[in-house]
This record gives sequence, C-alpha cells and structure tokens, in this order.
Amino acid sequence: MSVILVVTYKGKSWVKDDANYDEDWESQAVEHISNTKSRYTTDRAKALLIAHNVQYKHPSKRGVWEVRLSDPKLNHKANPNPQNATKNATKNATKNATKNANNRGGMAPVCADVG
Repeated sequence: MSVILVVTYKGKSWVKDDANYDEDWESQAVEHISNTKSRYTTDRAKALLIAHNVQYKHPSKRGVWEVRLSDPKLNHKANPNPQNATKNATKNATKNATKNANNRGGMAPVCADVG
C-alpha cells in the first residue's frame, strides 16, 4: 500500500509520493532526501499543499503523512550520570517549586505526612 510522505529536515521539506506504508517511513525518508536529484522546498506549507495535490490527482489509500527527521548532532545523552539522577530530579523539583511560589508571592509547597 502506498502513502504520501512530507519529509521535513533542517528547514527543508520534500514530498515522497510513492512510499510503502508497511516499511519504516524514516528510512524511506532518509533515502529520499539523500538523493541529490530530489527536489525540496524551504516552505513546509507549500510541501504539504503539493502532497495534498498529489493525493487529489492520484489517491493513495493511506493519505498524506508528515515525517520530521531530527539532527543526530542535536541529540544529547538523556542522563550522562545515572547515579545522580534521583538527586538531580529532587533538587530541580524543589528549585522549581520555590521559583513558582516566589512568582505567586506565596510560600513553596511543603510535603508532610498527614495522619
């Protein structure tokens, strides 16, 4: 089955009109944008309009879908030091609660056992 993909990466958008619905869309998208002969636009809205015009002229059963690829250079490690994960989470939660309370002009919430 076919699907029409609008691939967006680094401010550029491509239209892949013959993508296979059952295969991995991201790998198909990467293959499509890697081809230097593939045309692109810097206007995402224009790419979506082109894709929907293709859908109108040659209907695909699955329609138009958008795939956004991220830059692998921008992916940072989620938690470089897992030993400090709980400590940092608690510290950040307390810091944010105090900051929010100061913005409201009140006191920070205090956790206490009620019983």
